[in-house]
Amino acid sequence: MPILLFQLPQSSRPAPQVRPAPSFVIRHSSFVIPRPAARPSFFVLFIFLFLLIAVSTSAFAQRVRWEPAGGSLALRQTSELSLIFDDCEPAGAIALPPVPNLELGPPNRGEQNSFQIINGQSSRRKTVYFTYPARPTAQTRIVIPAFDIPTEKGVARVAEVAFEVGTATVGSSNVPLENAAGSEIAINDGEPLWASQVVPVTYTLSVSNRFPASIASAPTWDPLPLVHEEWSEPAPFNSVVNGEARANVRYTSRGYVRASGRHQLGDISQLINLRVPSAGFSVFQSVQAEQYTISSNRPVLEVRPLPTPAPAGFSGAVGDFTLESRVVPATAVVGEPVTWTLNLAGTGNWPEITALPPRNVSRDFRVVQPQAQRTPAEGKLFEATLNEDVVLIPTTPGTYTLGPVVWSYFDPAAGTYRTVRTEPVEVTITAPAADPNAAATRFGIPTDDDQTADAPIRATPTPAAPSRSLLDPLPSTALASPPPAPRTVLTGIIALLALPPLLWLALALTATRRSDPGRPARAARQRLGPNLTALATAPAEAQPELIRAWRRDTAHFWNLDQVEPPADAFATHPAWATLWRESDALLYGPAGSLPADWPARATAAWRAHAAPRFTWSRLWRTAHWFPALVLVLLLA
Repeated sequence: MPILLFQLPQSSRPAPQVRPAPSFVIRHSSFVIPRPAARPSFFVLFIFLFLLIAVSTSAFAQRVRWEPAGGSLALRQTSELSLIFDDCEPAGAIALPPVPNLELGPPNRGEQNSFQIINGQSSRRKTVYFTYPARPTAQTRIVIPAFDIPTEKGVARVAEVAFEVGTATVGSSNVPLENAAGSEIAINDGEPLWASQVVPVTYTLSVSNRFPASIASAPTWDPLPLVHEEWSEPAPFNSVVNGEARANVRYTSRGYVRASGRHQLGDISQLINLRVPSAGFSVFQSVQAEQYTISSNRPVLEVRPLPTPAPAGFSGAVGDFTLESRVVPATAVVGEPVTWTLNLAGTGNWPEITALPPRNVSRDFRVVQPQAQRTPAEGKLFEATLNEDVVLIPTTPGTYTLGPVVWSYFDPAAGTYRTVRTEPVEVTITAPAADPNAAATRFGIPTDDDQTADAPIRATPTPAAPSRSLLDPLPSTALASPPPAPRTVLTGIIALLALPPLLWLALALTATRRSDPGRPARAARQRLGPNLTALATAPAEAQPELIRAWRRDTAHFWNLDQVEPPADAFATHPAWATLWRESDALLYGPAGSLPADWPARATAAWRAHAAPRFTWSRLWRTAHWFPALVLVLLLA
């Protein structure tokens, strides 16, 4: 709070020659008022006290303000803006005015209470604040206009604040954020597309190797008017741009736009964590992680309308499709069902395809038409099959033709409409047999004709008479089995006793192999051999890809955590260090070639170092005994 100094006026008459009274200071909060030695008049003292109370009351009155109240923001970088309520609270939901070129996320509410003692009187103050994540979307001056907000103590006025938007930099390195990390959307490789044509969609995130990064969130995108599938799993790969190594991840998808015309899509936002050096210079300078929002480009799509006129059977399907028709059975009796199946399959704008083409059937059939079944491919939005089974029940004998079925779609690869036509199928319906029992005999149902009129009625057989004595032995039967031989019993006991150790050995061996620290090195050494053999005969243009594979397997073989370790990591193995520097020269140097004897020296170094062997002693770790103990208890 500001410090106000009040100097009270003195009388124009000369002061009497008396000993001056000791001066003292009156303190009220942060106001310091030195009192003069001369005694003021009562009116002046009254004015002084009135001003003191007025300033003190206004200083602690409720108000609403932004913090910070101005300054600068970084383009496409998330910062925090707090709306602070001093000694009050909002009366309802906070409605902020629209702010162009500024995205404000949902706020986080906080509260702070303070206790003060002023002139022997205690008071409590309450501060409520709402912190908004703010992200500028354009490099221009941003102004949050003044607005009124209702509070529990009345309507408060929030003053206007302004911010200058500058280029975001990475930490204290002064490296622009767009040079350290960037992202790009590519749709159909930038080529024009037809309305409702399914095209590939690629999103690539690229980060300079100078700033090790990790992904903090999935891509956020409002793709409208593009209809697209879920993103694939990110696929990492390395690249070199302007002589600088970069780590990349690529997401792939597919999508289409229904309406023709020119459409600009929104950008994709993604949070990443960059490891940047801390500010200042020190021998023990630390590295800290900072989070940044990376925004992609906003592609413009040129969508061409479908050619006109369209065929009569066209219903909006765009893609590549096949149509099949099946009728089972081809010969039936009146009353027996006949199933007519249509199956549509292919790749295209399946969200726009709702039904199969209609079919014409004679009125001599009763039709049972169930709901068509759509079966999409797993994880695919634009690959599916549509199957519809129509059950026809004939009522009149004769020969009938089912089909053909005609269906049209637009083929974007050829730029023309195509019509598929199924082959007609003839179905022969015969009259039922004159004998009323013929149908029953056809389906295996017994009839009364199977018995003659003179055949006697089969009575229930009479049970045998009981034995004369209950103590007589029962007659022998061949149903009982003899008791097992002692050797069989012994074999079963040994098998039961051997089962827990064998089961434990299998489980412990599996767990030991999975947790074996030398397993990645052995697998990497196995891959290095074929790689070096291929490198010895590979042409110059194929060497960089083989060298990258060799470097990746070499880092795994020597158990190095870094993606691109320096040659100093092989200080204890000079041969490997020399090979690594020469591979650096191939990938990142101006020469772009390897020495002629490089494959031979690399093969010799590979053969000279063996991978760590499997450690059998790890089989007896304490952790491996617990499952066996539980198993023994369950068997017991």
